[in-house]
Amino acid sequence: MLPRSETALYFGPPVTYQEYERTVYDWLLGLRRTDPELRFSTRQKASKGAKDDLFIGTENSRYFSTTFWTIPISYPGNAGGLIDLLFRQKASEFSYEFYMRAPRTGGDDKQLAACFALLQQLRNVKDPLLQRAKSQRSGTKDEMLVIEGKEKSYRSPNHLLADAEEDLLAFLPTVDRLIAEVKQDYPDFEAHRISAAEFSRMQELVEQRQALGSDDVLSDQLAEDPVPYGAPARPPDRDPGTPLNQIFYGPPGTGKTYETVNEAVRITNPAFPVDERSRSQVREEYRRLLAEGRIVFTTFHQSLSYEDFVEGIKPRLGTEVDEAPTDLGFALVPGMFKELVQTVTTANQAAGAASTRAGLRIDKQLIRRAQPYKMSLGDIRNPNDAGIYEYCISNDCISLGYGSDVDFTGVHNEKEILARIRQQRAGGEAYNSYEVTAVRTFAVSMQVGDLVFVPDGLQTIRAVGVVTGDYYYKPDAPIRYSQFRPVRWLFRDIAYPIKPVYGRQFSVQTVYSMDKAAVRAGLEREHDHRPASSNYVLIIDEINRGNVSRVFGELITLLEPDKRLGRPEELTVTLPYSRDTFGIPANLYLIGTMNTADRSVEALDSALRRRFTFREITARPELLDGLEVAGISVAQLLRTLNDRIERLLDKDHRIGHAYFLGLDGSVAGLRAVFTRQVVPLLEEYFFGDATKLRLILGTGFFERLDTVTPFAEGTTLEFADDAPRYRLLDLVQLTDDEFLSALDALL
Repeated sequence: MLPRSETALYFGPPVTYQEYERTVYDWLLGLRRTDPELRFSTRQKASKGAKDDLFIGTENSRYFSTTFWTIPISYPGNAGGLIDLLFRQKASEFSYEFYMRAPRTGGDDKQLAACFALLQQLRNVKDPLLQRAKSQRSGTKDEMLVIEGKEKSYRSPNHLLADAEEDLLAFLPTVDRLIAEVKQDYPDFEAHRISAAEFSRMQELVEQRQALGSDDVLSDQLAEDPVPYGAPARPPDRDPGTPLNQIFYGPPGTGKTYETVNEAVRITNPAFPVDERSRSQVREEYRRLLAEGRIVFTTFHQSLSYEDFVEGIKPRLGTEVDEAPTDLGFALVPGMFKELVQTVTTANQAAGAASTRAGLRIDKQLIRRAQPYKMSLGDIRNPNDAGIYEYCISNDCISLGYGSDVDFTGVHNEKEILARIRQQRAGGEAYNSYEVTAVRTFAVSMQVGDLVFVPDGLQTIRAVGVVTGDYYYKPDAPIRYSQFRPVRWLFRDIAYPIKPVYGRQFSVQTVYSMDKAAVRAGLEREHDHRPASSNYVLIIDEINRGNVSRVFGELITLLEPDKRLGRPEELTVTLPYSRDTFGIPANLYLIGTMNTADRSVEALDSALRRRFTFREITARPELLDGLEVAGISVAQLLRTLNDRIERLLDKDHRIGHAYFLGLDGSVAGLRAVFTRQVVPLLEEYFFGDATKLRLILGTGFFERLDTVTPFAEGTTLEFADDAPRYRLLDLVQLTDDEFLSALDALL
């Protein structure tokens, strides 16, 4: 269980409805600072007079509510989530309760059945909190579970929230555990904690709504067509002064990676005000863009090669689209950079196509219920298979090549499929294991209402449809396939990138079940017009640790801004393995980081250096101003260390402020930083030379060696060595007073 938060509670009587709501909102944010996984729902749509409302509910209703799970449920009289934490206000009295309701029967609706099962299990839990549940009223058609607060009513939100917090932190893990148990009986049960992306979007909508002021026209417009998190309908272009290629460089601990996160978010989502958001919000937006494929992160190292980065011939199993995995062979495989360029190029092409300009907007209820499948319609590399796709599009169906002349009507599992093949296939024609798997997926697993994505290669979606009927066998079809399922096409003849939807490219298998959670997240972003701009970013951490000439090869020339695709001096090259014509889009930004204290590799390639702009990230002791440990200024401590390091070495070896940012003001914390980070770094800089280390750290961290072990008998030292010798003390063994005394000597 999480520790009880030290929430400051703000109000003395009288407390207005808005103050009550704001108090609860701030309380939840306080809990979230303790546990970042604790996310809660807020109002998503505005209405006249409700711009200040933070949660579902209004002042007239005298209640508001939030939830912590995404459990879609819809039936007459209800639409939304299953479990609410509800807060009521009546005059000067306040109360809270957990409120749940689901119909006892949902017909064939497995989601409603699973919700009902969850409520039943909650009612049976032997827990003091659940024992406070109200008795179910007789004669009601729905299953209702209402868990009252510890007291019937409270005179102050302060006391209410203290009890509500204790109840909530006990309730959350109980529900999580029961959801997992229900999913064993209902594998498709849609129930999970509110995701980071969902929470970020709701927070942004709250801020946008309140920023509208009293403009009811804008408020109504937002209610009808809410602007998603950080993504205006027409996002502004990125500042043209932002370099396409830049490198952040500086000593260790100065925040280079920290700054790359900020810069990458600024580039890919210009509407997101990085400087006005908390670090947690920036990180959540960064992770969202990373999941969408708008930002890609990699690290260079000494063994990285052109074949890893651009393209190369690599060992691979099962390289053919319409074949099962085979023995080990070799295939031409695109590297990480080539894949990213292909994604950006495909997205740029899709952005200009009328058929995809609005994105893949699919009904959210369908997104939540449907299992997505990848379904190839012929081999796109074979011109003779073009008719397969055209026939399926024209006749509202999908078709499978596996199974050839066998009718699988009525089969239920792989055993029956195998028996049908042996029974109907003349001459005992051979089959392979993947044929059985493909037929099972197509004829048995795929259900009415599921989504099918038809690929055009591994990077692009060609069509999207919904399965509308059961499997049927049609041996007289004018194409060479005989296995069919009816579908309703939602999109056809499009060229839409798969990565924004799925987060990865298609696999080579003909038909398979896709990751439902990943597709759902991507499609919901598409539904809400989530793409924020057309820009993409590749972050290369430790760029100077790779052999840059070897990794980039002939692509170094293409990195120049005026040589990018679409620019006046655009250039392309022919790749050596695939013989593809290759260019770099103008909306792909590169950000590298370089540790200036790293002397383990040669200096950055001069040809690459000319094509990047450099931005120094220096130590910033001023960020530590006001932080003291036992009266010692940490900012002054860092300034002193860096001044001495720069005199003995250079500015590239200074110590960054990031090492000290997490200090809590305790002597133990500062000693841990010195023991684990500062002193080892200095020993590396000076190769353990005690004399130079004393010039940096002062005399307090060293002891003089009064006795010296003599050299071997019969040997002599050929140079004078009368200087005293010193040894660095073990900082772990120092008492707090000894450590502080050593710091005083340092300063």
